[in-house]
Amino acid sequence: MEINTNISAGVVNGAMASRRAAVLKPRSDRVTFDDSAALNSSLENVPDTRPAAVQRARDLIGDVAYPPEDTIRKLSHLLAIKLDS
Repeated sequence: MEINTNISAGVVNGAMASRRAAVLKPRSDRVTFDDSAALNSSLENVPDTRPAAVQRARDLIGDVAYPPEDTIRKLSHLLAIKLDS
């Protein structure tokens, strides 16, 4: 008597192959560009500058305590480590 242990493996592999083929099929034969047109329209309406961000930058530049000393210390340590390597 001969026992074939790969009988179920062939069925599983065949089922997976047909499932992958089903996933790769396009949903329709027609492609629409409505979404990309809406995205392009939105991008055209984005302002070149953000006034709130510009004002925040101006406020930070005028602040003598910016950046904090701890941040400057950490950056200097990182730069020193990079110089050694």
